[in-house]
Amino acid sequence: QPSFLVAALRSLQKFRHVGVWLPYALNQLGSALFYFTLGNSQVSLAVPICNGHALVFSIITSFVLGETVEDPLRTIVGSTLVVLGVAICVMSASSDEE
Repeated sequence: QPSFLVAALRSLQKFRHVGVWLPYALNQLGSALFYFTLGNSQVSLAVPICNGHALVFSIITSFVLGETVEDPLRTIVGSTLVVLGVAICVMSASSDEE
């Protein structure tokens, strides 16, 4: 199937651009962090931590790539609240262990 091979090669050529491979690499790094966290902590902690990090990393990646944000203040406040919520979960779990 030469047409499949040509299409696959064209898709791979897109990875020469940083705007394509950087989000992909960050996504894969997030997936590795998710599985590492799942294996080394309680599920009740791992899920909020990973979901919170996914949101924050998506926002940071969008900013780095130059995407416009409609309401930056709302984005910053939302990200801060997510980080605070995850911190509360972690502190709560830490105090339960003691």
